Amino acid sequence: MKKYALTILFFFCFSSVALGCSCADVIYSINDKYITSDFVGTIKILSTEEIPDSSTKRTYIANIKPLAVFKGEAPSQLRVAGTKSGINWGASCELSVKPGEEWVVAISKNKQKVFPLNYCSFASRLKSSDGTNTSRSGHWQAIRHFQLLKDMVPNLHREYMLRESTGKIRDYLKQFDGHQFDSSSAHYLITYDESLSIKTVEVLKGFNPEFDFGFITFLEEQTNWEKENPGFETTPIVDGTKHIVGVFYYDEDKKFLSRF
Repeated sequence: MKKYALTILFFFCFSSVALGCSCADVIYSINDKYITSDFVGTIKILSTEEIPDSSTKRTYIANIKPLAVFKGEAPSQLRVAGTKSGINWGASCELSVKPGEEWVVAISKNKQKVFPLNYCSFASRLKSSDGTNTSRSGHWQAIRHFQLLKDMVPNLHREYMLRESTGKIRDYLKQFDGHQFDSSSAHYLITYDESLSIKTVEVLKGFNPEFDFGFITFLEEQTNWEKENPGFETTPIVDGTKHIVGVFYYDEDKKFLSRF
């Protein structure tokens, strides 16, 4: 059961490990990636083509169409790291996509105003080019969660990841092991000041008034927040910055809560 819970959180993050590709040492949460991405959705690869007059032969174009849009405006093209022939260097984080494939992605424009895609991207294949289902349960859990975020906070955006630095949230939730909850998840919208001190916490979708009150009090009094990579991320923090903390309830062999 614990393995199932972690699948949803990590299925985008470690796709490159087996290939020797080295991505940034950041554990993405679904909430954080939704907030920081320009486009989130499911797509279909229509065709691939070489980049005309490109100085590098190790990037190609994937023409796409959106199947479902959870945030932003869908691009018509992606710039894929690798070669159109599919002969790619795994150690360079190159990726092979083929016409007919379906993917779920959470991606952003780069400085050249194009959407790059590689093995370090927040992306996973749902169907192969022949229509074979290649998805796992974690993929569809993530898609359902993206839809939930679209319904609750469709315009929430910032340029950088946030993390809770004390590690106390897991310990706080452990006290509820074995408890019964009627909902599968709860979501709390935090608003910070320019120093990332909590100003307010709003219940977007709670478990029950008693749990919500206690958890909000805990967040306000015992957590500390910071940028994920402050040494590299220079975007200034502004008063009114927002973040979502999600808590999921797993009810199978063992009942427990886990931050998402």
